[in-house]
Amino acid sequence: ALDAAGRGYEAMRAINPRLVWCSLTGFGSTGPNAEAAGHDITYVGYAGLMPRLSQYEPSPPGVGVSLPLAAMTGALGIVAAINARHTTGVGARVDANMVDSAMWTLSEDFARAANSPMPGWGTMAARGVYRCADGRCMAVGALELKFWRIVCEVLGRPEWADRHWSLGLEVGSAAAMALRDEVAAEEAGASDDEQ
Repeated sequence: ALDAAGRGYEAMRAINPRLVWCSLTGFGSTGPNAEAAGHDITYVGYAGLMPRLSQYEPSPPGVGVSLPLAAMTGALGIVAAINARHTTGVGARVDANMVDSAMWTLSEDFARAANSPMPGWGTMAARGVYRCADGRCMAVGALELKFWRIVCEVLGRPEWADRHWSLGLEVGSAAAMALRDEVAAEEAGASDDEQ
């Protein structure tokens, strides 16, 4: 709309070459989907993020994900462009889109898959969300052995301390899933406050 009105980036840059302009778009300003419509669910689905937002079946996120991520990406781009402008004297166009920003959150998954293929993180006891007896949940993020051992101590289950992926418990194996089930059963009998 701004381009059509003669007030888009190119027109404004002609007036002020130091201009830093940020666009937040769904699929980016160029490419085959540049004009495609969408919502958060469209962008996180297209990016491949939706299956990672749920431990089981892919489901729509309960909150908007892609716009805040794109806004953060855009803000970082603006800071970088302003910094570069101090050196060059020239502004820049920052194009932050929701699909690429959502895909960025998968970078650790891509790196792990490239270096040591393993099933999803939801198949290990050390990383999961467990429902407690009072209906609330306890989140566990103990990927490092030292943190897993603290979790086991807090839960009063020291016998679990050496059952960790870093000590050879194969992620996704029957033994790993059994441990996950044991933790879930333990949590189901306790309130979140007790844990």
